[in-house]
Amino acid sequence: MILIISNPEYSSKEQFSAKFAPLEETNLSVYIRTLKPGGEKRPELDGELCMISVYGSDKPGIVYQVAKELGDRQINITDLNTKLIGDDERPVYVMMIEAMLPEGIEIETVESWMVELKQKLQVDISVRSLIAMEL
Repeated sequence: MILIISNPEYSSKEQFSAKFAPLEETNLSVYIRTLKPGGEKRPELDGELCMISVYGSDKPGIVYQVAKELGDRQINITDLNTKLIGDDERPVYVMMIEAMLPEGIEIETVESWMVELKQKLQVDISVRSLIAMEL
């Protein structure tokens, strides 16, 4: 998760870091970076926003192969998260990709491109449309 915070009481990265230090003691990793002016704004991207979900057993190359397939087809990955869920006996690898489909590329087309990859990696891959909202 990414949390963007601005607080007029703290003017330096070190002051922010000191306030978040207690969270590190609870096993929550906190990384603090300063945004450059304009870095808080998302660029306008043309196309349809979608979520590509990958579920299966963990193995090397899943991120690479799925990202390569999308990149080869000029699909921009705007966010990517991975995680192992389940228990030690039956872990499940989960990858969630937010991507921007170029004009003229439909969800069904992306799903058809993933059929061969699903079989090769022995994972489940699904694609669904997302509606972007700013809070």
